[in-house]
Amino acid sequence: MYIMKKKIALLLTICLSLALFSGCGEKENTDNTDVETSTEATEDYSDVHLADYVAEDLVTLGQYTGFEITVAAPTVSESLQQMYVDNIYSSYLTPEMGITDREVAVGDNTYISYVGKLDGVAFDGGTSEGTFLEIGSGSYIDGFEEGLVGVMPGETRDLNLTFPEGYQNADLAGKDVVFTVTVHYIEPEMTDVAVAAMNNPDFSTVEELNNYVYDYLMAQAEYSYELEIENKIIEQLLTNATFNELPEELVAKYTNNARENLTSSAAQYGYDLGTYTLMYYGADAETVVEEFGTNSAKQIIALQVIANNEGMDIDDTQLEERLQEQVEASGAASLEEFLGETNKEDWRDFFMATDVIAYIIENSTVTTE
Repeated sequence: MYIMKKKIALLLTICLSLALFSGCGEKENTDNTDVETSTEATEDYSDVHLADYVAEDLVTLGQYTGFEITVAAPTVSESLQQMYVDNIYSSYLTPEMGITDREVAVGDNTYISYVGKLDGVAFDGGTSEGTFLEIGSGSYIDGFEEGLVGVMPGETRDLNLTFPEGYQNADLAGKDVVFTVTVHYIEPEMTDVAVAAMNNPDFSTVEELNNYVYDYLMAQAEYSYELEIENKIIEQLLTNATFNELPEELVAKYTNNARENLTSSAAQYGYDLGTYTLMYYGADAETVVEEFGTNSAKQIIALQVIANNEGMDIDDTQLEERLQEQVEASGAASLEEFLGETNKEDWRDFFMATDVIAYIIENSTVTTE
């Protein structure tokens, strides 16, 4: 999938991204899980465009510059950085690199596999073919980590344990189970020699690995910082605007896009759409999808009016130039390949929205806490 370098406000991204990216390469379900793709069949509104309507007839804008926005400064916590460093280091380890000549002790990060059985039958969620566990971290139920202290790598041990009464899985709460655990190796100390053995072009020492992770996390934090500014700008813009009745087909277009986008996000975590929206938004799928679709339609309409007011429309020449920039950045062989099943008008709206949001931010006051 071709990814644009610049992204815009959260709900506007929901509004546009699937419409824009759906034709750019094959969609992939990374864990090969069968995931529900929609809560209901939807009509095709891909030929409906903002240009089909007079935006000024749909909304009366209030103030759209001079906003005062306060956001938290982008930061990277030491604990998060260390967690990423440890995960990267662990992911490169092989059994040949692991410690196998001494017993497991508290504080060791061990690579283990296990099967949990209730009444002699393996239970759901109780099996792992390979995972890291720090002994003494308290990550597993009482007795699991303690039961591995003194085990030699290569040894398998049965742990007779009891799930706590208040365990989240009611089928296991208070039940006696047996975990059959094999310790494969103990993670060696992270040293420059060990990091260099990863043969990664981005780092070859512990210090370089830490710097690499810090830069990555700071880039994420800065992106979140910019996204928060954009979200607050959009929130104030919509608060100051009065909307007339919105065109049903236009709202339906953005609602479909929101549904596809949220479904794609759910699939990345192995969830169906309904489970995902309930977990992350606290509401059923259709409620979330409809709210995102309606708000996205409002956003794009309001931004188009500002573009008209400020002379920021994207003409055909500008559209072709900016699309060609995307083709080159994506590595696509041609504009046709890049567009896929999408169309230029969706990109015109996307570029317009990006420019207008940047204009509003430039003409507002942002305070960092």
